Amino acid sequence: MKLLFHGSSTQGLKVLKPNISLELKKRVYASEDFIYALVRAGVQLDLIREEYEGMDRGFTLAECYPDAFKKTFECPGSVYLLGEKFFRLNPDDPDEYISEYGVPVYCELPFDNIWETMQKLDEHFTFIHYGTQEADEYWNRVRGGLDGYLKRKLKRKEEMMKARAK
Repeated sequence: MKLLFHGSSTQGLKVLKPNISLELKKRVYASEDFIYALVRAGVQLDLIREEYEGMDRGFTLAECYPDAFKKTFECPGSVYLLGEKFFRLNPDDPDEYISEYGVPVYCELPFDNIWETMQKLDEHFTFIHYGTQEADEYWNRVRGGLDGYLKRKLKRKEEMMKARAK
């Protein structure tokens, strides 16, 4: 049996319940990649931009605001181990598995500080800090730059909030 990982800023869960996703569907998400799940354990993920480059290459994470990494990841969180029998591959994203049902937790890996854990695993990450030359170069490559990215993200968040209100 294959084990999957799910990251959350909430510790102590015994069952993962579906939440409304960016696709406006009630789902539980999981990944075969521990690093992918660890990133998802952060809070305020809307303060950063993530580019997942696969299990072999990890993540590029870019701050949208000053100190966004600390605001997002300097918190406790957990990565949960789950059984694949509760999931199916996400047809919209081959790096994710989805379930529309509550999923029992096999094991919890708690972390006191996600940011410190990420620093120890830094070979899996490229961190692009706000206000640096590297950030300027990065955002120049992104469609619409930083402002365009933030506008698109705000629009998605508004759509999600409307769907949750229904």
